[in-house]
Amino acid sequence: MTSLSRKILVGGANSSPGDVRFRQRRSLAEISEVRYVRSSFGRPGIVLRQRRQWRRGAAEKASHSGAWESSRVERLDGEKAGPLPSYAVGEFTAEDDRKMMNRAAKVVAAAAVTVVMGVGNRVLYKLALVPLKQYPFFLAQLATFGYVLVYFSILSIRYHAGIVTDEMLSMPKTPFLVVGLLEALGAATGMAAGATGVVITVASGSGAGNSLKEAGIFWSLLMIVSFLFQAADTVLKEVIFLDATRKLKGRSVDLFVVNSFGSAYQALFICLLLPFLSKLWGVPFSQLPNYLKEGAACFLNVGSLSSGCDGAPLLPVLFIIVNMGFNISLLYLLKISSAVVSCLASTFSVPISIYVFTLPLPYLGVASSLPTGFLAGALILITGLLVYAWTPSTGSSGASLTAST
Repeated sequence: MTSLSRKILVGGANSSPGDVRFRQRRSLAEISEVRYVRSSFGRPGIVLRQRRQWRRGAAEKASHSGAWESSRVERLDGEKAGPLPSYAVGEFTAEDDRKMMNRAAKVVAAAAVTVVMGVGNRVLYKLALVPLKQYPFFLAQLATFGYVLVYFSILSIRYHAGIVTDEMLSMPKTPFLVVGLLEALGAATGMAAGATGVVITVASGSGAGNSLKEAGIFWSLLMIVSFLFQAADTVLKEVIFLDATRKLKGRSVDLFVVNSFGSAYQALFICLLLPFLSKLWGVPFSQLPNYLKEGAACFLNVGSLSSGCDGAPLLPVLFIIVNMGFNISLLYLLKISSAVVSCLASTFSVPISIYVFTLPLPYLGVASSLPTGFLAGALILITGLLVYAWTPSTGSSGASLTAST
């Protein structure tokens, strides 16, 4: 079937109920959905919905007409048929276009905020480790358990304000459990690999290329593994949002429900994995209590153990605040778009962060130099992201026919 007509002829002596004859050829590409429904007098009907890529004028015209005129529907035996209310063309008005534009603008704004917060998150993490360069594991645990306190406080406020409902809180917790595990593994491996490179850079004042060589291939691979955990975590959160829309009858789950329970399970798995994680960070488990005590003293910048902790607690607190804002903005972007868009926004912040490190930042001393080939690599990365984001999907160019009874 390569074409459809605009005129429908129904019924007759030589036709069975529900037969449809098409005249006046119309391209199938203009029809995006065919639905089989029942008319008011019991016979099956067909609803043809045209593609959204109408010109604005055509859409407005359709909004006024609403349906094919009944005078153009006649029986095969020449008699005029009654009105067939089940035969209609889907209407797409200027209001639909406005909603689409508003949604696109919202996604672009959220993506821009996510990129800015992502850059601040990476830069402030390096600055926070200047005073805490000997205690990166303490900073990681402070952030993890601090998130639980802050997120559940915000969740409680939103619950009493009526934004979060009992149905949202009663959602199955197994997906949040998996999210917590992935976040614990991703945060632990990522911060361990990042802290190793940062400590070497701060101690030696070397550039990014030398830091990578001194850190070794193990920590570089560990950073790649952390990205895999983060990617799986992002995809699972998108599944949670989609599943919640079905269970909540079209309503979306509040993002602080996802953040709060995910962070709670993350803290739980951090506690369970402490022996392994402390060893990964180079802290013997038997010395962990004393290590955390010294880290707290350096963080507060008080006592005899605060020597060399200049910049604390300001820099670590700034990092925790910005990191929390980055996580919230990233999850919001995921909620209103997709896992792909959120990952693209997060990736877009990487080359910008590398460039910022070449600027004379406080507490870092001599600025790092750009590694060889950075400009070419950054250009390829950004070009690839833009091409991927602006290339329409294959499904949008072809006709989509769906049938429902």
